[in-house]
Amino acid sequence: MLAGALASGALTRDPAEVDAILVIVAAVKELDGFHVRALGLLATRYESPTAPIPHPKAWSISELGRQLKAHRSVVPGIVAQLRSGGLIEDSFGARYDGVNDAAVAITPFGSACIDYLNAVATGEDPARPFQPPIWRRRITTS
Repeated sequence: MLAGALASGALTRDPAEVDAILVIVAAVKELDGFHVRALGLLATRYESPTAPIPHPKAWSISELGRQLKAHRSVVPGIVAQLRSGGLIEDSFGARYDGVNDAAVAITPFGSACIDYLNAVATGEDPARPFQPPIWRRRITTS
């Protein structure tokens, strides 16, 4: 992946963009198949069949495990890896079907990583200019 970013001319671009791409590549390098599948699910809207969801992109950990078809003993490990990489965060206050269940949601950085993976998978330029995620925007005061 890094070779693709280098070959596409990423290093001739804005240094801030290069830094962002290198951070994304480093984070993606740490992911296994289950992590990528989980992150992909978390990037989609969770539709509860029985109750309105106050945080549409927050997934309960138990529902995430069901969708991944993962043994329930490994789901906390998948979530912990994504959380430690800054790709997901706890979504406090989310309630699912009237039951308190721990919930997580994708972060802007996690979304940038999914965008990068999608670009690589579809043969697009993985270092293409993109709308900077919130973690990279500069705050200006006048």
